[in-house]
Amino acid sequence: MERQSKRNIEQENWLSMRILGERFIKRWDVHAIQTPDGRYVSIKKPITGRDLNLHLKGVITLGTYNLTKNDMTDYIVLDADGEVPHQQLFSMANDIAEEGIPSHMELSRRGGHLWFFSEDPISGKDAKNFGENLLQSHNINGVEVFPKQETISGGVGSLIRLPFGVHRKSGKVYPFVNIEDGLPIAETTYEQLLKLWRVKTVSKAAIEKYAMLESKDKETRTPTSAVNETQESVWSKIRASEPAINFIGRYVELTPTPTGAIGYCPFHEDEVPSFSVNVEGNYWNCFAGCGGGSIIDFYMKFKDVELGEAVHDLRKLLEV
Repeated sequence: MERQSKRNIEQENWLSMRILGERFIKRWDVHAIQTPDGRYVSIKKPITGRDLNLHLKGVITLGTYNLTKNDMTDYIVLDADGEVPHQQLFSMANDIAEEGIPSHMELSRRGGHLWFFSEDPISGKDAKNFGENLLQSHNINGVEVFPKQETISGGVGSLIRLPFGVHRKSGKVYPFVNIEDGLPIAETTYEQLLKLWRVKTVSKAAIEKYAMLESKDKETRTPTSAVNETQESVWSKIRASEPAINFIGRYVELTPTPTGAIGYCPFHEDEVPSFSVNVEGNYWNCFAGCGGGSIIDFYMKFKDVELGEAVHDLRKLLEV
């Protein structure tokens, strides 16, 4: 029985490495390794099965280059840092799903990566145009598109963290989640990889539709809403569940003002009250430069947690 269990684990490990490599790696002759501070060091050596195994075990974290030597790829990634662009990507993903364009959200340290897998290999130019024009048509700013370049021009191009590896700065592994509710698509890495093996792909026609928008006058485009009006996002529900002044009042002693309240900022040594909460706008702000935003932003900063953990905690705390 123990031998059978060990064999099953070995089979799962082998299949996990195979799926990870086939689904996400475009360049096998070169890769990158993430350093403890979150940066990457390029390694001019081929990726090996041992590398993939160590990546999945959390010993190292690999970065992968998403254009082949022939400037081709079969995926596009939209990288959002922060609550607002991350929420916008979720909303857009729901909108375009109705157009028959499937996407797959992977959480990240500060937001998320929205992946699109094409049914056939496409040029770096089409991939880049698809991502940029998709964002522009939905009025989304502050999101990076990978590939960043149309061609590698003799180099290696841009890289993105290979999924299911430990982020060296946070020490966490980030899952793929459902577009509909933001919950993990499966409990274990192995089960998630199985779902991603036969993933839904974007048709050639859909890729061309957005890639070709470059030739059209921007004024003639009809932007769609960045917020899905038929489905309130989890973030919106959290923000609407309790006024910012009430929620923040649990953690900061506030004094009422005509527009809301002020207090000593909890994020720096405050000699005069520089922290304020605006009732009408339902946001907080530190005039000394510590930032501002919604109750989600406040919770992230106050508890020193990342977006995914903050949303998870707040959904429980506020019963959203």
